[in-house]
Amino acid sequence: MIDSFIIHDLKNPISGIAGSVGLFMDGFLGPLSEDQKKYLKNMQLGVKLTLDMLSDLQAIIDLEEGKFVVEKASFPGNELQKNLSWAIEYAKKDGKIIQVNIPENISIFADINITSKIIENLLLNSVKQSGRGETITLNIKNENRGVSFEVFDLRKGISKEILYHIFENDFKSKYPDLRSHAGPAQNLYFCKLAIEACGGSISAELIDSGGCVFRFYFPERSDVK
Repeated sequence: MIDSFIIHDLKNPISGIAGSVGLFMDGFLGPLSEDQKKYLKNMQLGVKLTLDMLSDLQAIIDLEEGKFVVEKASFPGNELQKNLSWAIEYAKKDGKIIQVNIPENISIFADINITSKIIENLLLNSVKQSGRGETITLNIKNENRGVSFEVFDLRKGISKEILYHIFENDFKSKYPDLRSHAGPAQNLYFCKLAIEACGGSISAELIDSGGCVFRFYFPERSDVK
């Protein structure tokens, strides 16, 4: 596993690139053509994805060492929509669609930043695996005295064997023939550890129409010890 010092050293220059791109995008360095804006936007999304992967690696270290901080509070489900805007934009750039279904009156008891990150990772994993023009669906609903989250993933060639092992830390090295199903870095392993740290659980199942569904669940406040 990469250590915290290397992660820190990698994040510094990448953050510098992000800052420079931001200056161009905000017009501080002069007007841009539409083509320039398009390529800079792609660069901006790529830099954010890289920084997020490094943050995931640091979070995994903290989770494994018991240093991960969870701050739970009740928040309306539609607050998550704002935090998912960049993932929706990333999917659009890749020729795919993310559809989000969140009931207006739903309330979630969790850490909103961690929840947003978990959902982002599941959505981006599905975007990477799905075909052009396909729709990845996120459903959030009340269930069993808590809230459940479903990400429907239409990837081809998924099997029960893959789903059985897909949340493991060493999935890519242990199953090299299946590594294309693991998505970027170790984001599914991060999701499992983070959800469990928040008192929840995650699973993955095949669906009859093809592909799979990732489900995770958070209990309501009264169920949390």
